[in-house]
Amino acid sequence: MFFLKAFNHKIRSLFYFTEIKKCAKFVVMELYINTTHKDYLELALRERGKIVARKTIKTNFNQSEKLWPNLDKLLKAHKIKPPFAHTSKATEDKPTTLKKIVVASAGGSFTSLRIGIAAANALAFAWGIKVEDEQGHFKRSGGLQIVEPVYDREANIG
Repeated sequence: MFFLKAFNHKIRSLFYFTEIKKCAKFVVMELYINTTHKDYLELALRERGKIVARKTIKTNFNQSEKLWPNLDKLLKAHKIKPPFAHTSKATEDKPTTLKKIVVASAGGSFTSLRIGIAAANALAFAWGIKVEDEQGHFKRSGGLQIVEPVYDREANIG
């Protein structure tokens, strides 16, 4: 049942994203996520290469607790919805959606990298959009586009 729902969702996402590309009335943005710092995390929105919103959130090794609520606030503040949430009878003047997520994939601790990358990959999958790292790299896995972390040292788990 889950597979069927995910498959139907993916088809809907692809259809609506194709429609968004064709429609000049949509504002299409990119989301940037950086959880590599121990003291803060960064979220930003970019439209046509310009940063339109940037949020720096203080953290103290608690990126996982701060990321999702602040991401939700940022997206709601800019009225950004998933591509499949927009109907043909748009009530908004300029419906807004994301076309891509860019995530920091190197530097920082083992856990902080995993938090940001897992969030970016999950959101990209759920919304049916692209995800890549800051250099534009990504990997195809099982028909999906994902970003993998680049660790500069062994994990310190203990």
